[in-house]
Amino acid sequence: MNNTYPKGIEVVVGPYILNENNQVLLIKSPKWQNWTICGGHVEPGETLEEAVKRETKEELDIDIEVISLLRFMEEFISPPVFKRNAHFIFFDYIAKALQTDFRFNDEISEAQWFDIDEALKLSDIRESNHQGLILLKEWLNHR
Repeated sequence: MNNTYPKGIEVVVGPYILNENNQVLLIKSPKWQNWTICGGHVEPGETLEEAVKRETKEELDIDIEVISLLRFMEEFISPPVFKRNAHFIFFDYIAKALQTDFRFNDEISEAQWFDIDEALKLSDIRESNHQGLILLKEWLNHR
């Protein structure tokens, strides 16, 4: 047991969800202080792709098609950025929304589609998500 990171190393997934206009869906959550992407913990016995689909369905009530792994990264987070100290291993995916009318649960306080260039100009976006958007834009430009 680690007193600084009581939940140990946490494996989490999140999708950069695109609509038919290549806009990206960003959310705000009571857990986070800034714009971010939806997502959550991988459950034992669940693949990363199963987890990203499940978390999206739970949080936004939409289905997604996973297109590609965008990146994986490690991050140490603490308040006020997140509600508690956490040692996360993130697996971020590129996904396509199979429907665009979302209904979010209590883990999300706001959700909005953004043009990627508009999202990159947000002053209240998590730095790691800003970097993810840069990678997403590069991926879109090379398809």
